[in-house]
Amino acid sequence: MFNRVFLPHQLPKSAIACIYRYAQYCNLFSINVETAKTGRFVKGYPEFEVVINNTCRCTQSELVLSCDGFTSYVPLRLEVLRPVEEGCLVNDGKPVYGNGADPFKFKIAGTLPTKNFAPVSSHISCYAHCCNLFSISVETTKTGRVVKGYPEFEVVINNTCRCSQSELVLSCDGFTSYVPLKLEVLRPVEEGCLVNDGKPIYGNGVDPFKFKIAGTLPNKNFAPVSSKINCPC
Repeated sequence: MFNRVFLPHQLPKSAIACIYRYAQYCNLFSINVETAKTGRFVKGYPEFEVVINNTCRCTQSELVLSCDGFTSYVPLRLEVLRPVEEGCLVNDGKPVYGNGADPFKFKIAGTLPTKNFAPVSSHISCYAHCCNLFSISVETTKTGRVVKGYPEFEVVINNTCRCSQSELVLSCDGFTSYVPLKLEVLRPVEEGCLVNDGKPIYGNGVDPFKFKIAGTLPNKNFAPVSSKINCPC
């Protein structure tokens, strides 16, 4: 019975510390498997509903349950429960999401396994909790050029989190550009200014989003206001 914590080497130290902080509270004891008779019989065998809850805040994928002695007399799709070396792989290895908000359910008709689908192993992913607006770095530097009498600045937006962040809005009160700026680069919205037309700023800082302005910087220097985190976990 073990967990694997997925931890790529490219994450910044703050994100690594965050992942470990959440992961230490996530383990197989966070996986709760309940089996209950539905009261129906299928082909003469009792039908059971199996409900798998993940009470941890992080997702758990590649979840394997003990299934020795399990027999289903009604065909069960392999993407629901698939025999593997350790036991039975749940949901084709896809995530069972955290906080018990979206339990994974399926029905079987037959005999339950000896250990009643006890969790054997899983893969913990805590990125969504370790990616936030602090992962967004906005740097403004003078290029040395003057455009129409106003200093030109280059703005570089980096996302140091592994996951992409889309719908990124920056604070832009007091910002004025005296040179036309495409709306798909920076567009005024209710909260501030939408970056890149809402498209993702990709993670690991490998593909920063850049643009140039000529005018006055905003009061809070393009501080991040909100974003949507897109994690593969």
